[in-house]
Amino acid sequence: MEKIDLVSEIRELLDSDLTPYQIGKDTGLSVDLIRRLKVRVRPIERVSVGTAQTLLDYKRDRSI
Repeated sequence: MEKIDLVSEIRELLDSDLTPYQIGKDTGLSVDLIRRLKVRVRPIERVSVGTAQTLLDYKRDRSI
């Protein structure tokens, strides 16, 4: 089984040109949560497993 660095994967998505509004709108996650993750106010390590999975699935679907 391939080991995935979840934090790096999610950081790559957050560092992309996508806005917190776009990510939130597309995933159903809170725009405020995405903004806080994107500007590093909230650590990625503190998100729930479900939120992390949603962000990873979105990243993969968008081929980022």
